[in-house]
This record gives sequence, structure tokens and C-alpha cells, in this order.
Amino acid sequence: MCFSHVPATTDTTTRPAGRARLWDLPSGLHCSVIGTCVPTAELRRLFQKAEGRPPGGIGDYDLHRLFVQAAAGGFRLSRLTQRYLEQTYRASVERFSRVRGAERLLGLWQEVLDTGGVAGAYWALLTHRDTTEQLRDLAAGEIHMLSHEAGRVWQGERLRRQRLEADHWALRQRLNERHQECQRLHGELERLQRQVRQLETELHRRDDTPARPQSGNDNRQRLKNAALRNRIQVLEARLTANDCHEHCRAEQLEALRAENEALRRQLADDSGAEPVATPPCADLNLCGRCILYVGGLHSARDQYRRLVEGCNGRFLHHDGGREDGHQRLRALLQQADTVFCPLGCVSHQAMGEIKALCKRDTKPVKLLSGHSLSAFTAALETLQME
Repeated sequence: MCFSHVPATTDTTTRPAGRARLWDLPSGLHCSVIGTCVPTAELRRLFQKAEGRPPGGIGDYDLHRLFVQAAAGGFRLSRLTQRYLEQTYRASVERFSRVRGAERLLGLWQEVLDTGGVAGAYWALLTHRDTTEQLRDLAAGEIHMLSHEAGRVWQGERLRRQRLEADHWALRQRLNERHQECQRLHGELERLQRQVRQLETELHRRDDTPARPQSGNDNRQRLKNAALRNRIQVLEARLTANDCHEHCRAEQLEALRAENEALRRQLADDSGAEPVATPPCADLNLCGRCILYVGGLHSARDQYRRLVEGCNGRFLHHDGGREDGHQRLRALLQQADTVFCPLGCVSHQAMGEIKALCKRDTKPVKLLSGHSLSAFTAALETLQME
């Protein structure tokens, strides 16, 4: 397996003075940088750009190893990777460039570990001119352990998705059975209603005839009519109950479908699948503004973060009180410039505290119609007009 070893033209990517480049880093760090900061889909795009052909037949691991080997050379493949890292994580690099000294760099790194956005922070820290060898080793060790934790989480989410798919299928089967039962009951009800109408017509016809002594047949007919009316009432009650059950099952099915789709996207991201298409607000520049998102689906949190960081912003998340405490909420609110809250996904206590703290600090709060990515994107686009 080979790649171009001809030195590329001068790298024109803007880079603060004194920062290290990819090939300036110790070779032992290249594996963690490529694995953490460059998705597999991006590796394939960079390979095709460098070699003029797609990496057909090259597995994900072999492609990763190829880029790690090329990282130390400073040739075209490594320079394309360098340019991608600088452009993608520009906001993180600028944030770290405002910090001086290894001790303050360590504090900022620990803050990022607590709030997310590790990929950009890792690249910015390793290439910072004040980063020491000890600090690089510390960061690389934490990234190594995070990769193990991510593997365990990915496996757990995969098993959970499999269980959800099984529940989804079983629920669809039960819903179909309910639907068939409703159709059968509707058919029986219509048949009985036609029979009752025929009998009532016959009764009216008999009522119009001269009075005559009632016979045993008339009494039996009236009893039969009364029994039919009772049967209709029972069927109508069963239909009402089935309609309610069918509505509830449909709501459960829709919730499972949404959660299942979110898990599919998360598994696709974790396994290096093609990235999500560029959102409509790709031209939005948040200029380093910090967005705090409170509530929503935990599985969609990484999508929100990529969207904000792709618009040159920072992203913080609080689960709205399910597990995260109120002390952490206050700490995150102090860092945020704008707060997003999806309606129906935040506890009443957390919502009251958010409104009170934001009113005190004169910070805007945007209430989203839901926790979907489109609702989040629409809220971001409103920031362009402010």
C-alpha cells in the first residue's frame, strides 16, 4: 500500500505562531490524533484527494494505519490532514491560544473534559506552544481511557437498539392485530345496525296496521330487538376501547421509532459512517458564542454539539434534572451566552431555576417546540438576526 511522498506546496492554512504541526508531534501521539480528531469518512475523502482515486478495498483499520504512518512525513497526505484539523477545530485552537502556561492549559483541558468537545480541544492542546511533554502524556492517557469507555457505551447502545427493534416489531404486530379486530367489529356493528333498521321498519309498518292482539311472535320479536340493541351498545363500547388502545399503541410506536432512529444515527457516528449532511445554517458564524442546551434526547447530544462547533461556537449540555444536578446547571449557566430549552423535556424545577438565573444575568432563553434537530437548527438560525 502506497501514497504520495512528493512534498506538497507550502501549507497556507492560518496557524498561530509557535504552534506545532502534525508531523512535529511525537510519533506515539499520531494514532490518538487520527483516531480521535478525523472521522473515517473524512480519511477516505482525504485519501481520494491525495491519490486521485477512492480507497477501494482498503478497510477502516488499514486506512487509519496508513494515515498514522504518513503523519510523520510532512508530505501531501499529512499536509491535507493538517489543513483539515486546522480548519475543522479553528474555534478550539483560538480558545486555547488565549491561554498561556502549562498550568492554565491543564485547567482548560479539564474543563473541556467535563463539558464535551474533546476532539478539537485535544488537537489544540497537543499543538499549543506552551504544552509540555508531561501535559501531552496526561491528555493522551485520558483520551486512551475515553476510547475504552466509548467502546463499552457503544456496545451497550447497540444491545439497547436491538432490544428496541424487537419491541418495535412486537408492538407493530399487536397494533396490526388491534386494527384487524377493529375492522371486524366495525363490520359486525354495521351488519347489526342494518338488521335493526330492517326490524324497526317492520315494527313501524305493523304499528300502522289496525290494532290486534299481540301474539307470541310479536313479543319474541321485541325481545330480539332489545337484545340486538344491547349487543350494539356492547360493540360500540368495545370499539371505543380499541380505538383508545390503538391510539396509545401508535404513540408508543412513534416514540420507539424516533428513539430507534436516534440510536441508528449515533451508532453510525460511532462506527465512522458517512457524516450527517450539512444543516441549513452552515453559513452561520456564532463567533465563539456558547450555547447551553437543557433537556432533550441524550442520544442526540453529539449532533447538537457538531452543529454548534461547525458554526464556530461552543456547546454545553445539561439533561434537565434527570441525572445532572442543579449545582452543575448553575455552573453551566455562568459559561453560556444563550440557553435553549425544548418544551416538555425539562423538569419544572429546572425550568423555574433557568428562567430565574437567566433573568438575573440578563441572558436570553429560547424555548424550542421540540427536541428534534430541525427545531434546534431553527433556533440557531434566529441568532443570525440578533
